[in-house]
Amino acid sequence: MRHTVFAFAIIAVSTTGLAATITVDGEGMASAKADQASFSINVSTLDESVSRAESKAAMAVNKVLSVIANLPHDEGKLNSSSINIRPEYRWNRAQEKQVFIGYRVDRIVSFELTEISDLGDAIQRLSETEVATMPSPVLRSSARAKAEDKALTNAVSAAKRRAEVIAAAAGQQIIGLQSIQSTRFGQQAPPVALMRAESAMDANAASYQPGDLSYTANVVAVFTAETI
Repeated sequence: MRHTVFAFAIIAVSTTGLAATITVDGEGMASAKADQASFSINVSTLDESVSRAESKAAMAVNKVLSVIANLPHDEGKLNSSSINIRPEYRWNRAQEKQVFIGYRVDRIVSFELTEISDLGDAIQRLSETEVATMPSPVLRSSARAKAEDKALTNAVSAAKRRAEVIAAAAGQQIIGLQSIQSTRFGQQAPPVALMRAESAMDANAASYQPGDLSYTANVVAVFTAETI
């Protein structure tokens, strides 16, 4: 797990009687390996008959489910119940009116891959069904909580170091912490940027290497200081 520390922005020094306070921002970062991937697969069919459109969609979903059945996944998070049915039209310029072309049936199949090493195999198999569109999977890490804790620790350390620098420049020294507040947690880099496709001699083979997920934390801290 890698981590980075930053300290920046809002800096204020004030005195009240003999007590001085220094207010600083701190930002910390930590990274964790991606080991989980969530998929959301879209199936869409069109037919003049709503029953035929539904039947086509059901067949397409079954093809996707047959692929998922042979992949390591969390059965409790497999969901294929989402469905949307709507009439679809196109504009006829000659007649200057909308013309009914059929019923659009959209189905969504979502599941979580439990073995990140099978990411490339899952993407390839699902794409070979040729019945669905598949956005990039969302990568996650089971170590997220630990990474966020590390990022928060780094943020506090960054704020303290910045306060010490300011205090020393003003002929002061830090003697205590008056207050501290965590202002934001975040995850950097969208899933698309975390995946890299590697070419192979076999055109049908694909390898996907998930990158690290980066987590950030921000704090605002108020330290007390006194003259050296």
